[in-house]
Amino acid sequence: MFVVMLTLLSCDSKDESFVPLYASAMQNGVFVSYPSADGEELITSKEVLNTISIKGKYSERDIPFEIKNVVDDGIARRVLCFNAELPRENSMKYNGDHSKGYGESVVYFSICGKTFPLTCKFVYSCSNREIYGGTSLRLESVECDGISANEERYNYLFVDLSKFMSGKK
Repeated sequence: MFVVMLTLLSCDSKDESFVPLYASAMQNGVFVSYPSADGEELITSKEVLNTISIKGKYSERDIPFEIKNVVDDGIARRVLCFNAELPRENSMKYNGDHSKGYGESVVYFSICGKTFPLTCKFVYSCSNREIYGGTSLRLESVECDGISANEERYNYLFVDLSKFMSGKK
């Protein structure tokens, strides 16, 4: 009984308010590139890397990230990689039979003293409600100030941060 009481007392109310949607197959990975005008990758420099933080709006939690090596159009490069916060279960919009749905989450991406609210748009599908494992949730696009990124590479959505920083569509 004491253990149950201790567990209940240690729960944070923030945890209870954020219930993400889950599916048997999820694709919510994001690659972030930040090239300079001459093509140099800025996001992996220590000076820039030390200024980066990523936080989920609804969970109010820091989102971990890492630097990965990828080959893009035959060119080896390093990109920042993170998993976007999933949309809240109660914010999803479904069709009549719940076979398709749409939802959003917001991630605050901070770099070099600037913070960008990235709206992550997801698509949910259910191929067969009778079968366990027949659901999927896929990140369709990332948007910031009217600029959308929806290019997919290696099952990750690819975001060129320089477009968001410059405001070019």
